[in-house]
Amino acid sequence: MKKVIINQKQQNAKVVDGTKVVSLGAGQEYVCGTSELPNAYVAVVDTTIESFTPQDTIRFRINDANFLIDFGDGTGLHHHTTGTIEHQYDEGGEKTIKMYGYGSPLWYHSASDRHKLKKVLSFGSGWINTFNSSFTLCTNLESLPMNEHKFCGYDMRQAFHTCPLSEYPILNTSRVVTMGSAFMNSNFDDKKAKDWILISCSDMNAFYGTYMSRSTTDALLLGWLRWENGQPGIQLKENVPLHLGNTCYTLGGEVEEAFNYYVDVLNWTITISWTENNN
Repeated sequence: MKKVIINQKQQNAKVVDGTKVVSLGAGQEYVCGTSELPNAYVAVVDTTIESFTPQDTIRFRINDANFLIDFGDGTGLHHHTTGTIEHQYDEGGEKTIKMYGYGSPLWYHSASDRHKLKKVLSFGSGWINTFNSSFTLCTNLESLPMNEHKFCGYDMRQAFHTCPLSEYPILNTSRVVTMGSAFMNSNFDDKKAKDWILISCSDMNAFYGTYMSRSTTDALLLGWLRWENGQPGIQLKENVPLHLGNTCYTLGGEVEEAFNYYVDVLNWTITISWTENNN
């Protein structure tokens, strides 16, 4: 017997021939498991992985939500508020969950089943106003959508804390104010991050415990400033703390010039656990 536990009464839903049908408004209906859910956030979970709920159940939290959710077993709901959702399947295993709307699923919150998250196939088109703790301690996460340029909102604190990935999607960081511990104890080594736009950021203590290669660190130091011909091509905030984790950068030449610009001109405080054996 399937069951859904939420902290608010389900709305705009009915059952037709045993299948949940959810209203999309304007006379449109979505039939769970058979209709195509447009521009959805799509996640693959494995309910059998040991976590906080039984092996036939998934639990996660919705933040700032107006979400239509298809649990991948012919059932779904229209969820209208921030809160924790718990769903029990007839049988455990890998399940594909689709969500469409405004808000963001938080896999790290109040005993959410973060260990059961395997993949995110799409971030969807919904507005995600924060990445704060979105994938913290998702220790079995295998992949995120690499071809989506996703707006990260204003807060990336602990977004990928202890995440096993080494490469990340193209992130739109233009409005991010804080990245405190965003990649702490992760396997971060992603040169694409050189293209981040950090004009709003005042906390870059993002990489505690990471082991970045020298070449990635060089790319980040140059790229964030858009450094060229001894000059920055973009204006960053002053007095920003930056923790680069366990790494090193190339001494001499343009990389050291850029590093000195951060410290001497922008008055950044940069912490590095200097590790020479990086390539």
